[in-house]
Amino acid sequence: MARQPMKAFSALLCVIAVPVAAGCMARSSPPSTSPGTAAAPMTPEAAGVEPAVAVDPSFRELRGALLPDIPELPAYPGATLIGSAERNRPNERKQGHTIKWTTPDPVPKVMAWYQVELPKRGWTYTPPSDGAASEQIARIRRGSVEGTLEAESESGQTEILIVLGPK
Repeated sequence: MARQPMKAFSALLCVIAVPVAAGCMARSSPPSTSPGTAAAPMTPEAAGVEPAVAVDPSFRELRGALLPDIPELPAYPGATLIGSAERNRPNERKQGHTIKWTTPDPVPKVMAWYQVELPKRGWTYTPPSDGAASEQIARIRRGSVEGTLEAESESGQTEILIVLGPK
C-alpha cells in the first residue's frame, strides 16, 4: 500500500516536469538538424533569434542548409554554409534568395575559383571591375535568374554572399 502514493507522485512528476522541461529547451535554443536533414524554413522573427542571412527578420531563413528552391550553385571548397534566406516575406511575391558561406581563404582566390566553376554549371560570370584584395563583387546570371557574388574579407574570414533574383 505504501507504493501507491509514490506511483501517484511519479505520474504527477512526469505530467508536470516533462512538458515544462521540453518547453524550456524549446525556447533556449534554435532548432537543430542532423546531418543530411534540414529543418523547415522559418522566419528568424518566429524563431525568436537574430537573422543569420536574412536582411529582414520576417524573411524565411534556413541555417546551415540551402532552401529547396535555390538554383544549383557550386559551393566554394571547404567553405562553411551559414545558411540561405528568401528575399521576401512569406505572404509576398518571390524576390529571390540570399546564400552565405565563410572561408579563411582570401577574396581573390575565392573569386578566381567562382570565375572558373560557375560557367561549368551554365552561369555567366561578369568579373568585378577592380581586383581589390578585401572586397569584390561580380555579376552572375543563368536563364531567368541573375544576381551578385560578393566576397568580403574581415577579421581573417572571407564572407561569400550570393544574392539571386528574377531577371
